[in-house]
Amino acid sequence: MTSQPEAPEKEIHGNVVGSKVPSIEEIAAASGVDQLEYQLSQMEDAYLPTEHLFLPGMYVRKIFMPAGSLLTTMKHKTTHPFTILSGKLRVMDQDLVVEYEAPFIGVTQAETKRVLYIHEDTVWLTFHANPENISDPDKMAEYLTYPNKNSLFNKDDPRTNSWKKDRYEQKRINLMKTYTGNTINDFGGELS
Repeated sequence: MTSQPEAPEKEIHGNVVGSKVPSIEEIAAASGVDQLEYQLSQMEDAYLPTEHLFLPGMYVRKIFMPAGSLLTTMKHKTTHPFTILSGKLRVMDQDLVVEYEAPFIGVTQAETKRVLYIHEDTVWLTFHANPENISDPDKMAEYLTYPNKNSLFNKDDPRTNSWKKDRYEQKRINLMKTYTGNTINDFGGELS
């Protein structure tokens, strides 16, 4: 009988989380996307600053993804439009691999979960109906996406939700103050 190695605890985004060490059986049973997502979770997090705009009945999300990034998305509950303002990337979903280059407008179908490889710095916007006028990014993420069901993760690991509203905000504010002295985000709101 072999024993499971004990997983070390580590701090992730201010939370102490015991990393899960999946068994060989769990790894073999996982999908290729889940395996990739688990491997990515063992690396340093990418810096993917995100901005949120809430309008009556509508939510707009803007994300910057630097060249060389490899990431997975959450699984979407809704069909919604997206646009790529700048950049070039390769996207794999359940059916095929597509290369997108800005400017581009497309539609994300419900039930979609993607793997993205960013060839050039990319800015991606998504547009969502917001009939309940939710104004909190974390609640909006729960409304729009399914919880990550990757069995290779510890269920308490905060990396399973990449939309957390404060995840990058302080780092972004500090970078903006350092490089520009400007504390206004692209949507016109003041950063604090």
